[in-house]
Amino acid sequence: MNTHTIKTYLLAYVYEGSSKVRYCVSECEMKSVDGYTAIAEQEVTYEVPAPTDETALVVATLEKQRDSMRAEMSARIIAKDEQIASFLALENNNADS
Repeated sequence: MNTHTIKTYLLAYVYEGSSKVRYCVSECEMKSVDGYTAIAEQEVTYEVPAPTDETALVVATLEKQRDSMRAEMSARIIAKDEQIASFLALENNNADS
């Protein structure tokens, strides 16, 4: 297994209208972002999975995204079919009158 080392920054920020300080860790120092202040930096070393593990993870993520898109599109198609049926029903009712 390989390792990967990155420099991270502990950032402090306050939401507009709030007085509570919040913290997050970022790979970016975020000097140009209003409200964020880097208060510490540290190098962190991560173990990177073997390529076969990484491939399986990427494929699983893509499959999950595909399934989510399929479900969303199916729901949108059903909604359009219902709209079409409603308009056809209105047209049939107007023709019967």
